[in-house]
Amino acid sequence: MISTVLRNADDLTALLSSAGVIVFLSTLWVESDAYRYVGLLLVLSALAIYLRNMLGDPARPRIGYAGIICLAWTILVAFKVLLAAGETGSFDVGSAEGIYLFAALYPTLGHSFEMLRVDWQLVSKSFIIFTSVALAASFDTAYFDAQNAIPPLFFNNPIHASFACAVLLIAHIQLFVTAPRAAPAFFGRAWVGKTLIAVNIALAGFYILMLNSKGVWLALAITVCATLPISLIGRKITPVFVASGFALVVVATSALLFSPRVERVAGETVASVQSFVEQGVSGESVTDAMLETVDNPQTPESLRIRMEIMYDAVRIWQRAPILGHGPSWETLWEDRRFQEHDFNLLHNGYLEIMVRHGLFGIGFYTFILGWSLTQMIKAARHGLTSHTVWKTAALLLVFFASAQMTNSYTRLAAGESFMWLFSAVGFYFAYKMQQAGIIRPRTFI
Repeated sequence: MISTVLRNADDLTALLSSAGVIVFLSTLWVESDAYRYVGLLLVLSALAIYLRNMLGDPARPRIGYAGIICLAWTILVAFKVLLAAGETGSFDVGSAEGIYLFAALYPTLGHSFEMLRVDWQLVSKSFIIFTSVALAASFDTAYFDAQNAIPPLFFNNPIHASFACAVLLIAHIQLFVTAPRAAPAFFGRAWVGKTLIAVNIALAGFYILMLNSKGVWLALAITVCATLPISLIGRKITPVFVASGFALVVVATSALLFSPRVERVAGETVASVQSFVEQGVSGESVTDAMLETVDNPQTPESLRIRMEIMYDAVRIWQRAPILGHGPSWETLWEDRRFQEHDFNLLHNGYLEIMVRHGLFGIGFYTFILGWSLTQMIKAARHGLTSHTVWKTAALLLVFFASAQMTNSYTRLAAGESFMWLFSAVGFYFAYKMQQAGIIRPRTFI
């Protein structure tokens, strides 16, 4: 009787924790901050278990030096927030500043995945099903006739939706390639899962083309170029290698079928960006090249606005290039050159970090995301997970890093949750390797 109760309790814990991970993934379907609250709940649950059962255990999991760096980073960010609050007399610095405090939760969220027994098979099946529902619910025949992007039902902005669809596309292509061996079966039938995955790929790709996000198109093109070398690392020709050809065929076919649309949407922008790059390569300063692009009458209006915003952001960053200005950057923003744009979204994820935390901030996120990917690779080499996991993660990271060049995805729910979840998965595999005796961190916590 007692064993049955305990087993039922474990099953309930696994179900609830798995639901929490699904809420994290829901930022790819619905633009919402729900993942923040669920993430905090998972962290507090894991922390309670750690303090009650493991604190005095010599074999307890440790966050290691990477975890210590996350805590140190959070202390630095908190100090900047307090400093800005002291200058302004208000703690109302906004969620766009507070997201940089999430790094303190990366290690413990990863710990919660292990402690609360997340059922990854359930997560995988739910991910596929909810994606099918969300993409199907957003379908409208008006897409075929529309000359401009139509915001889908589950996002506030077509660019945000395009980013989410691209992440879904990359993930589902990897699921499709591994379907014969690893993709989940539904109702005892593997073909059902394969069919759902294929439909999701088709719909996600269709939306990406229809939503007209040039930045997402560029990021996907870069990701496709990275697919082949990533697939070949440490492997002979495998199903993952086939993913390269499959992705190339999908992208090439789509480009051919929709080339008039691509040319109409991106043609002038590509020409202007090419001119901007040529100016930079010729030795001209970035800011001067930006101003010339702004003054060029051939520059599309959308690109001109972004260049004006990024010019002002670069000028602010140059005043504190190493550590940035913290939340105080917004005070400097009030004295920017181009005042006609009444918003502070910089449309570049790197500049979002740099104006606040300088090159040091870029270094931190480069380290923690790179370290997390390294843990996935190590875990795969020791048989704790599939190589497909880290290769899919690597492709998603390439896409995320590329997309950051054209929009502030660090400030969107999908981007925020991506950094948090990606880092947490890295810590999850680090803890798994500690349990297996593969690594032994020397830190106290």
